[in-house]
Amino acid sequence: MSRRWLLPFSWEVDVEAIDAIMRLAALEGASLIALSLLPGATTRSPYKLRAEHWQQSQDFLEVVRWKRQRYRVKGEAYELLTEDVGQSIVSFAHEFACDRVLVIRRPHGDALLPASQVQRLVRERLVPLMLFYLPEQSEGLSLVQRFCAWLKVHSLGRLARIGSAR
Repeated sequence: MSRRWLLPFSWEVDVEAIDAIMRLAALEGASLIALSLLPGATTRSPYKLRAEHWQQSQDFLEVVRWKRQRYRVKGEAYELLTEDVGQSIVSFAHEFACDRVLVIRRPHGDALLPASQVQRLVRERLVPLMLFYLPEQSEGLSLVQRFCAWLKVHSLGRLARIGSAR
């Protein structure tokens, strides 16, 4: 059975979170569809797009490409101009037959998507979600602290697989 997971993004590239997702996708043999959403613009009006959103999108797609190669994860990547990030995620997940939409939470906020979008996806339940809770980023932490954070991420990945097997 082939698994297709959607990894949506709209702001703030989190390399550590992308790495954790790629490792899990590699372990599970899942294809990862990366979707970079550019908010506030449509194909009819691309001039509303802010330069920093476009740059963040390019950075996200490059990190995904590099991590996909590193972990040998199959998949695709898309960039989409949108007025409604939440609706675009739902439509894209249905159109591309994605089994799960991956959402990443951190202790002090969300990763890759703003908290409001994550809350909307959880609240509306229009697509099957796989929620990941990751520890704070390990930048500036000692080797022991980074190792403990890595163990938590690795353990959470196993828990996510067990929880998603239902």
